Amino acid sequence: MNSNRLILITALLLGTALACAEPVTPVQPQKSELVAPAAAPTTAIQWRQLLQQEKAKIIKLVGEAKADTAKQCRLLALGQKACGGPESYLAYSISETDEKLLKQHAFTYKQLQQQMQAQSGLMSNCAVVPEARLEWSDGRCRLSGANSF
Repeated sequence: MNSNRLILITALLLGTALACAEPVTPVQPQKSELVAPAAAPTTAIQWRQLLQQEKAKIIKLVGEAKADTAKQCRLLALGQKACGGPESYLAYSISETDEKLLKQHAFTYKQLQQQMQAQSGLMSNCAVVPEARLEWSDGRCRLSGANSF
């Protein structure tokens, strides 16, 4: 009964969040564009290393997020908490970043997190991470909230 209640509450929270969000067209990379690990990780350490490697690729793609105007700034929801929703947000500039490649790596990162959570039975606190706000200052795209890494 408690798990049904938790599922209902999670669905209601997710539905509310989605109703308030702007529509987003997700970029689904082609299967051939994703590089699967040679062997699925079996330990928490292996999963953590794989996730850190993918996150490092994302951070490298974003670079310093330099932009000439605020219109070049974008927000990326990153990862997935076990109960749903992103783990954090990241600001990037379309003038410096290959947006398609960035979204492909973000998709891979999210998929890896979901696989790890399913394999390990990992749970989260189910707290909703509020969407961060973008700001443009000193020629860089930045987050004004604290929900970034």
